[in-house]
Amino acid sequence: MEDRSRWMYLRNRTCDDSLDGLKSFLIAAQTDMLNGQKSSMWCPCVDCKNEKQYSNSLTVHAHLIMRGFMDDYRCWNKHGEEGV
Repeated sequence: MEDRSRWMYLRNRTCDDSLDGLKSFLIAAQTDMLNGQKSSMWCPCVDCKNEKQYSNSLTVHAHLIMRGFMDDYRCWNKHGEEGV
């Protein structure tokens, strides 16, 4: 698995590395949502902590830019990945 901490936890969440990584996350989350025939996706931001779901990926996108990812969410198990 790639080292996502390189971009997931940058202070500047609007730099190219952070935005490119966020784009890869959203693609994975949307793919999982479609493959699982789900109508919403979990939001892994600092405040939602994968406990709230949204039907619009733009909401998750905005949360992650404004608030950042919750701590230690390197394996995206709520978004289609398996692992610890």
